[in-house]
Amino acid sequence: MTDDNPLPRWGYAVFVAGLPYGTLSEADMRWYSHDDKTAFSDTLQVTRLPADIGICVVTDYDVRIACVKVTWKNATAPMMVWPTSVDDGLVAQPFQRRNEGDPTPVCGHC
Repeated sequence: MTDDNPLPRWGYAVFVAGLPYGTLSEADMRWYSHDDKTAFSDTLQVTRLPADIGICVVTDYDVRIACVKVTWKNATAPMMVWPTSVDDGLVAQPFQRRNEGDPTPVCGHC
């Protein structure tokens, strides 16, 4: 949460198979009401990588709400999206918050 808006936020943490952590972009965080229903709708563009990708909806309290695994058989095959548990090995890694201008990958010792 920020001081100028008391509402909590949610966003997407993205995990790439083989990396020790995922990333969450602060710029992509969305506000929600903690005491009323909030419409949930958004889009996320996924880049085809040489490894499976996991995506979790997370709150600003770092709680994973729901996750999917994105896979494909080869470079020309369509992407497949499968629901997965929040404790699946692909998405159970810690994630780092990324701000505009942060290096890719985000790391404290680079």
